[in-house]
Amino acid sequence: REQSNLIKLLKSNSPKTVLIPNGVNTPKSPTLKKIKYPFTVLYLGRLHKKKGPTELLNAWIESKLNNNDDYQLIIAGPDEGELKVVNQLLEKFQPRNVKYIGSVYNDDKFLLFNSSTYFVLPSKSEGFPSSILEAMSFGLVPLISNGCNFNELFDEDLAIYCGTTVSEIVKGLNSLLDLNIDQVCHISDLCQNYVSSNYSLAKIANLQVELYNNLLRQ
Repeated sequence: REQSNLIKLLKSNSPKTVLIPNGVNTPKSPTLKKIKYPFTVLYLGRLHKKKGPTELLNAWIESKLNNNDDYQLIIAGPDEGELKVVNQLLEKFQPRNVKYIGSVYNDDKFLLFNSSTYFVLPSKSEGFPSSILEAMSFGLVPLISNGCNFNELFDEDLAIYCGTTVSEIVKGLNSLLDLNIDQVCHISDLCQNYVSSNYSLAKIANLQVELYNNLLRQ
C-alpha cells in the first residue's frame, strides 16, 4: 500500500520506487510442525477494537467450534479497551474451550506458537502485520481479513479468509472443520517455507544489498 501511495505521489510508474518488505527471524533449521488435536486457534495481539477480538469471540460462540473438544481458542495480548467486553462474553456464555491468558512475551510467546495450529486476526486495518509472518514461521496457518493487507497469501492458498464481521468470521471458523490433520500439516509446511523464502531477515538483507549495489552502479 505504501508503494502504491508513493507512486501516486510521484505521479510516475517508473521503477524508482522499490518495495522491500518487513521480515522476521526464522529458524535456521526449521522442523516440521507437529500438529495434533485439539487444534488451537490463537489470537495474539492488542485487544483493540480495530483488531476485532470482540467480533472474534462472538463469532466463536456462534460457530460450530464452540465447545467442540477438537478445537480451542486462546486470546493473548494486552488490553486496549476490549478486555471488559471479552470478559463479559466469557462470563455470560462460559465457553469451555476459550481462554484469555493476558500478554505473553519472549520464550512464552514461542511456546505458544509451537503449541498452536491457526493464527487468527480479523483486523479492520493493518499496515503490514509482522505478527502474521512470525506465526507462519512457526507453521501456524493464518485466518485473516482483507484489512491485514496480506492478500498475496490468499493468492498462494496459504491463508483462510475470515472477514471482520461476526457472520464472516463464523464462516471462516466453520471452514476449519473441512480440513483434516494431513491437510493442515501440508499448509503449515507451505507457510513455513513461504516465510523462510520470502520474508526472512536474510532475504530482506539480500534485497537491500542488491538495491545499494544497483544504486552504486548507476
